Amino acid sequence: ALARLVDEALTRRERGAAAVSKPMTGRPEDTSVGFVLSAPRSGSTLLRLMLSAHPALFCPPELFLLDHASMADWQADDFSDFYRDGLVRAVMAAAELDYAAALARVEALVAADASTAEVYDLLRGQPGLLLVDKTPTYALGMACLQRAEQLFDRPRYVGLVRHPLAVIESFVRNRLDRIRRVRGDPHELGERYWVQCNHNVLAFGEQIGAERFRLVHYEDLVRDPEPVLTGVCAHLGVAYDAAVLDPYGRGRMFGGPGDPNIHRRGKIDPELADAWRSVSLPRPLGHEARELATRLGYVLPAED
Repeated sequence: ALARLVDEALTRRERGAAAVSKPMTGRPEDTSVGFVLSAPRSGSTLLRLMLSAHPALFCPPELFLLDHASMADWQADDFSDFYRDGLVRAVMAAAELDYAAALARVEALVAADASTAEVYDLLRGQPGLLLVDKTPTYALGMACLQRAEQLFDRPRYVGLVRHPLAVIESFVRNRLDRIRRVRGDPHELGERYWVQCNHNVLAFGEQIGAERFRLVHYEDLVRDPEPVLTGVCAHLGVAYDAAVLDPYGRGRMFGGPGDPNIHRRGKIDPELADAWRSVSLPRPLGHEARELATRLGYVLPAED
């Protein structure tokens, strides 16, 4: 019964996104957009801050746009104002507005029931900048990921994965089950989120192909960030810039939804790569999680 409740909770946003009141319209003519795909608590906020330091990249906080067809659907979703704050801050930067004016612009988009494509066009309006959308909930449903292919012409994707023990521990410690308003055992939910998101990311990456999909391990990112980010920049079609190694510098977009602990750190911490080693879960990982972890190259503790 618990497994059924977990699966229903994980697919709730997918079902809601499918029951849209306004069809997707528009298909941008260029490829000025990319996506970071990951499970929650996989280090995507750190990667976003790294990429936001690049002068040719625009990496706002989580937008929650792709899993909605229009702004009325976006507004009607059952997530908090804190999560809507990401789009407001993105509009602030893209349109060079103060917070109040950006909030009014978002409210006007909701009132007009603007399509998701129109909002993306607004955020992509800065000449010479590549928009990178980092919203972990996208990876919960394959239909949502496929929507990016419908909206854009050959966008680029970066898949970010992290050791399941570290992700589940962080999921429980930060009580994402409460934030996401999902009921059930938090360890079970954390594991299901990790499995479903990473399964979808890998399957989607196989469909897209290596030309437009690049997989990154969080552990490599924090241990030795320069070669990882060099590859990510090349994949996104921009020249490498050493500024990406300073995600905590001035001018970074720290506000909005994402890792609540990101402000507590002032530098990239390589010790986080081994955080999973000190995690002890109340029950062994399930077969599906262990199989996927092995596929991703992760070492797991021996289970009795």
